[in-house]
Parts: sequence; C-alpha cells; structure tokens
Amino acid sequence: MADGIEPLKDLQFMFDGAAARERTADMIESTQQFSDWSRQEVETIARYCKAFTGNAGKTIIREGERGRLFCLLVEGRIDVFKDDEKGQRKRVSTIRAGKSFGEMSIIDAMPHSATAVALEAVTLVVIPGEQFDQLVQDVPRVGNKILWSLAKLISMRLRQTTGTLVDLL
Repeated sequence: MADGIEPLKDLQFMFDGAAARERTADMIESTQQFSDWSRQEVETIARYCKAFTGNAGKTIIREGERGRLFCLLVEGRIDVFKDDEKGQRKRVSTIRAGKSFGEMSIIDAMPHSATAVALEAVTLVVIPGEQFDQLVQDVPRVGNKILWSLAKLISMRLRQTTGTLVDLL
C-alpha cells in the first residue's frame, strides 16, 4: 500500500496540487470535528489529505481488510455494516455528512472492524496512515491535537456503545 489509499480503489480521486489545498481545507472545516479549529491548523491538515468522491453502493472500507485511513465525510451518507457470527451482514449505523470514521485504524493499524458503503453519492477527505504519521512528525502540535480529538471521539463512542449494550442485557 505505497500511497496508503489502496482500500479506496472504488472511489474517484478529486484533485491534487497547491490550488486544491484551499478546497480541501474548506471541506475539512465543514466537518464537525474540525469546525472550531483555526484556519491555519485546517490548512496544515489539508496538506496531508486526499479528497475522493464515490457513487451510491461503492464500498469505502471492508471489514477485515487492513488500511490505515482516517476519513471525513463531507457530503452524503454511509451505511456501516458488521458481519455477525453466521456471516450475515448487519447494519450497525449510518454516518452523515460532517462526521468521521476510520479513527481506530489510524491509531491501532488493525484490520477494519466494519464495512462502510456509500448510501448515496459521497465526498470524503482522507488522511492515509502514512500521511498522518508524517503530519505528527512534521507538525507535532497539530498532530497531537488530532490525536486528543480522536481519543475523545473514540471514548464518546465507547460510552454510547456501552449504554446501548446495557439496554440489551
């Protein structure tokens, strides 16, 4: 996975180059996770990102596959599926524009824990793992701020899951 985006082979790369960074920064800023960050911080992050589009039905990540990707959903909706013990695919959530996914893989480099499929046309901003590592090395203050943000997000999601689980017991 030389460029870190192999899992996104079903999506279309949007643009590249310095002029595209401004558009990428605008997209990052539109997400809930980065809406209150400074423009300078968002522009720093944009230098390490790639933007993609995909049509409804396109698989973005697959459960069990490796690929360190932190994804920001800018437009559209994504269904998240998990295979049960019988191999049956179950929808566990729907991700809406402005939200993120893939956080765990960027941190632990483990295979994806679920499959994400575009429910409708989507636009994503992605930080591949290798680029994230480079960001943390090049701009530690911004990298650490992202890591703290991811830790809080994962903690919140774990609390929600625990709350849901206790209701099922």
